[in-house]
Amino acid sequence: MRKSFHIPFIFSEKYGVQVNYGSEQYHSYYQWFCFVLLVQAIMFYLPGHFWQAKEKGRMKKLVLGLDSPIIPAEAKSMNTALIVRYLLASMRYNRRYFIHFVVAEVWNFINVVGQVYFIDYAFGKVFTTYGLKVIAFTEWEFYERHDPMANIFPKMIECTLYSIGPLTDVMKTKTRCALPINEVSEKIYILLWFWFCILAILSGLALSFRLVATTSPKVRFLVTRSRDTACDPDLLKTVIIKLGLGDWFVLDMLAKNVDPQHFKDIVHHLAKELDRG
Repeated sequence: MRKSFHIPFIFSEKYGVQVNYGSEQYHSYYQWFCFVLLVQAIMFYLPGHFWQAKEKGRMKKLVLGLDSPIIPAEAKSMNTALIVRYLLASMRYNRRYFIHFVVAEVWNFINVVGQVYFIDYAFGKVFTTYGLKVIAFTEWEFYERHDPMANIFPKMIECTLYSIGPLTDVMKTKTRCALPINEVSEKIYILLWFWFCILAILSGLALSFRLVATTSPKVRFLVTRSRDTACDPDLLKTVIIKLGLGDWFVLDMLAKNVDPQHFKDIVHHLAKELDRG
């Protein structure tokens, strides 16, 4: 089977009144369905892989065991001093670390939006409204329902079969073919439509937040302060004002990964060293 087609119904507003047939719609994407899903999965994996390759486990190494609330006093004091020393030595050199993270976030957003439009193009420009039509379909009266998924994933189609005749002539036959795989395909793409919407919204909000945090030290302070830290707000504000954007990003990542009490000590020692400088 090289190509298949189906004839979509065109329904009138009232059931039983002037029900006509539309023109033939040809489909050739069914055989590529599994490969497309594989490519989509790889595309979603790439931004995270990019960030891991650039981050190189830096934060995991930088924590130095301070993610645990229980640590020997000597080790705690020594590791806190090491972290503060690192933060001071790397000041103004963490911008690239921050940029790599932003690139991964932008890549995520472009990826999800790009995939929506790619699928929309592959499905004949009907995917962007696919989920909305499915929701509307569930609210129709039973006798007026016309499944919008049937036009994208028809279950019964007309297909053209080619065979070799007795005189090696190619014989072409049109027949009906069942596509049970489309029962699964339509469910997968319904879930993907809603999932893409959620990801697009969250990715857009993340980029908006990142833009605001880039331009406002006050927002950066509020973000780090919200990490359930036990440090003094005034000291934290002083430290963040003196740190560059990339340096704040490293400090904020520490706030997410280090125990709040230990982070309090880090900020306290860092503030003292910055005052001396």
